[in-house]
Amino acid sequence: MPRHSIILKREGVEGFLSDQRIGTDALNAMQSIPGVENPEIITESDDQVGLTYDWTGDGPFWKTGEYLRKFGLARADIE
Repeated sequence: MPRHSIILKREGVEGFLSDQRIGTDALNAMQSIPGVENPEIITESDDQVGLTYDWTGDGPFWKTGEYLRKFGLARADIE
């Protein structure tokens, strides 16, 4: 199964008020998405985190913004 990658950033009040590292929030967010397996941090700064993951879900991954928003995150690798 090929690995995919994503870059996430903080977004919204929930993101900037979080008392956890962005990497912790990113792992929790990715694990909440049905179809995402084995998320792993590859890079992390104060502003962004890069992860790899396996996608076993149906349909395109980009429809998962609602899961990311629950953790105060958004994709940084798309505009």
